[in-house]
Amino acid sequence: MKSKVILLFLIATALGPAQDAEKAKRAANSVGLDELAIKNLGIQTVEAEEKDFEETVFALGLIDVMPGKSAVVSSRIAGRAEKVIGKVDTKCEAGDELLSVESRQHGDPPPVIRINAPISGIIAKVNVSQGKPVSPDDSLMEIYDLGAVHAVAGVPEHLAGKLAENLPAEIRVAGFPDKVWKATLEHLGATADTASGTVEASFHVPNEEYLLRPGMKAEFSIIIGKREGVMSVPRDALKGIRPVASFTFATTNSRTCSSKRRWPPVRKLSRLWK
Repeated sequence: MKSKVILLFLIATALGPAQDAEKAKRAANSVGLDELAIKNLGIQTVEAEEKDFEETVFALGLIDVMPGKSAVVSSRIAGRAEKVIGKVDTKCEAGDELLSVESRQHGDPPPVIRINAPISGIIAKVNVSQGKPVSPDDSLMEIYDLGAVHAVAGVPEHLAGKLAENLPAEIRVAGFPDKVWKATLEHLGATADTASGTVEASFHVPNEEYLLRPGMKAEFSIIIGKREGVMSVPRDALKGIRPVASFTFATTNSRTCSSKRRWPPVRKLSRLWK
């Protein structure tokens, strides 16, 4: 029993100076503010929370038509466009009549064939008008099925090794800044673009509202890792000129103090976080 008491005394004696040093260090890195100073500075406090932080690869890219989801409308016979029904930028269903072609064969009246939509989608191009001569080689209309789109990101080569199939991603376009589309990585390009130094990363994105259109520029945040339960503070709580002299306020014993701790630089990849 006597040996245990002596051991506890030694531990307490050893911890005392260390705790005092820690308190002195904390005091040296803090500036106390009274209630009047808090009010004058307009300081508001919130509780720090544990959140999940994601490591992302940021890339730029384009929205395109899904492979196999477009169709060309053409005529099997040579003739003249008798009637054009389909209009550009309008939806159509498979089997809808788009135009009719009057044959060059003799007849009274000449034979007329009906040309229907081969797939459902949006009529993206109309290259024919009423009375125009047509031949089997002509592309009269183009239809895109945009129920899902092909999103292609150009990932810098030095980051391509961090990517793998089925990684999740968040996709944004300038036209809808408050909307986020989620998708998973389908595949990487077979070759790299030597001019831009990037590798294609392809995603299939659901597009039920038809908001995403081919040719739109997109921003990709590809999630390659996640840290769970990280203690975090709001970005607005960091004061000063980051990252050189960033500090934050924290409450201790019902008073508010300013920590002089320097925070690490905020990476560009986090600029889309909210």
